[in-house]
Amino acid sequence: DRMWRKNRKPVSGTCVGVDLNRNFGHQWNTGGSSASACADTFHGGSRMSENEAKALEKYMTGKSWTTYLTFHSYGQWWFTNWGYTTVDPPNYALLKQKAQIGANAIQSVNGRRYTLGSSAQLLYIASGGSEDWTAGSLGIFYSYCLELPPTGGTGFIAPTSEIKRTGAETFVGMVAYFKAI
Repeated sequence: DRMWRKNRKPVSGTCVGVDLNRNFGHQWNTGGSSASACADTFHGGSRMSENEAKALEKYMTGKSWTTYLTFHSYGQWWFTNWGYTTVDPPNYALLKQKAQIGANAIQSVNGRRYTLGSSAQLLYIASGGSEDWTAGSLGIFYSYCLELPPTGGTGFIAPTSEIKRTGAETFVGMVAYFKAI
């Protein structure tokens, strides 16, 4: 099932999987997720309950990080934190400024525009995301979630003809972003 969004852990009866993008510990289970094991947005039985989240926590904790980026599909969004609330973080202006540099570079390649802002303000509330966890729990100043193209139509299943184009423009955007920070 190409549209499957959860891991494959058996959870309850015939219900399988936890939405890993709802399982991270910062403000876990505060909105935009489900306690129902069969739901696509099931957040798991507890914060950081999943091996995938635990592995990232083990890898990232205790190190010094300047930035964290997680890549998803789809929509051409460059999300800042927070996902769990519509309240801007204290560093929101700087988050948007640096993201805009990357987004401008992406646009310079193929003309695609990314919309910038918090996912909670632009799309919907979603607690338990890794970008909120890295910012809120690990203190990583520049934490983002990028939703890659397209903006509609084919949605999550982008045509294979778009893969190289998306990769090339994303690379240029990342180079510009990393130089900016």
